[in-house]
Amino acid sequence: MHLRHIARRWLGSMLMLFGILLVVLAVGFEIHSDAMSRWLRKTEDVDTDMRSLSEAVTASRQGLIAECMSDFRRNPLFGSGFQVSWYT
Repeated sequence: MHLRHIARRWLGSMLMLFGILLVVLAVGFEIHSDAMSRWLRKTEDVDTDMRSLSEAVTASRQGLIAECMSDFRRNPLFGSGFQVSWYT
């Protein structure tokens, strides 16, 4: 029974070390390659894109934001429901 306890603890600590190693490698890869930024921006030109990450991510949403504000202005007191578009 004592040997099983030791083996179980050893396996748990090895799994934890493996998880930590994966996180460290993922962070290092992101810092080195900007892969996540390129994926979020949907562009390969991360170095020449002068926008901040939040500006780049929200740029494609401006049309949706304008439509939602238009819906809000039609009925500001009661609204149209949660993310419900009015097609008239």
